[in-house]
Amino acid sequence: LASDRYIDPATLQVSVVQMAAGDRLRLAVSGDKDLLSGTYIVESNGTLQLPQIAPVRMAGRTMDDVRQDIERQLINAMVNAKK
Repeated sequence: LASDRYIDPATLQVSVVQMAAGDRLRLAVSGDKDLLSGTYIVESNGTLQLPQIAPVRMAGRTMDDVRQDIERQLINAMVNAKK
């Protein structure tokens, strides 16, 4: 069953909540002109599909770990786009 759990971005720094399939994640990326910012649902296989980056494994990971992974992938995507 899908969960309607929303994680406040302000709590991402200290959150130990583990994500699961059906959970929703509200992503806010500063300065992205709404290309990435929005609400995403964790897929049944436990991944999060975001534009321009590889699927992010969410199931069983803490929000802090996921946040760092998404940040790293977005930075790499921006650097590679400038090449």
